[in-house]
Amino acid sequence: KGAVPFKRTLVSFREGMQTVTNALVEKYSSHIRCGVEVQNISAGASGHSRFAIQTSNGSLEADHAILCVPAFAAAKLLESYDLELSQLLRQIEYAPIAVVGMGFEKGDSALKRKGDSRLLGDSHLGEKGAVPFIGYGYLVASSEKSPVLGALFEDQIFEGRADANHFLLRVMLGGADHPEIVRDSPETIQSIAFNHLEKVLGLQSKPHKVFLKIWPQAIAQYTVEYADVIRKLRARRADHPGLELLANYIDGVSFNDCVENASRFAERF
Repeated sequence: KGAVPFKRTLVSFREGMQTVTNALVEKYSSHIRCGVEVQNISAGASGHSRFAIQTSNGSLEADHAILCVPAFAAAKLLESYDLELSQLLRQIEYAPIAVVGMGFEKGDSALKRKGDSRLLGDSHLGEKGAVPFIGYGYLVASSEKSPVLGALFEDQIFEGRADANHFLLRVMLGGADHPEIVRDSPETIQSIAFNHLEKVLGLQSKPHKVFLKIWPQAIAQYTVEYADVIRKLRARRADHPGLELLANYIDGVSFNDCVENASRFAERF
């Protein structure tokens, strides 16, 4: 209850973020319908429930509808329920992200020293099995005009991401300034990511494994217009008792924010 204890800490799970949904399914298996798509939400029949929900496996009625989906998905679901609310949701912008994970072997075989770099500590170079980069990672300044947003030293942030002989780097590309990245081929995106690591960190050996995930609509953007859209959105939603919008386009984009907001809502509910 109350504030989330890991509010200021990066959080993940040994088996990935799907651990959360798997746990919910296991705990509430008798109340969750897996593999069923919600297609439309409309007003319930007069004198009965507030909402009529059409799914790929039939219809159901409900007095409460809590939409924990992205704004663009909520907009589609609510078109026939409240067109104005749907249109407000569509005004919330999303930036695309491409994520490239690269696994490398430890040791100096994967490195070449390129001048003085604060990212490379002398005590960690040249030792077989040593970690070549010590730290969290880094962000790339927008002034660089690079499609790369930053890189994380994944195995140093989260335990178990790589074995004792390897390290894992995660490169994030795209964002609001470079939405074109999602139209590039997987080979091009991977090449951009590796060339960036080669330039910044001095990597020269090719990765042993590469993982790629592209999210065309990844992160809700808190733009200049955002505050006005959210104000109108809250006012419009207040006209519909039982309807709740609970997702990362409201009150914070991070996983931690979502957990905290959901916890507070559950207490109120």
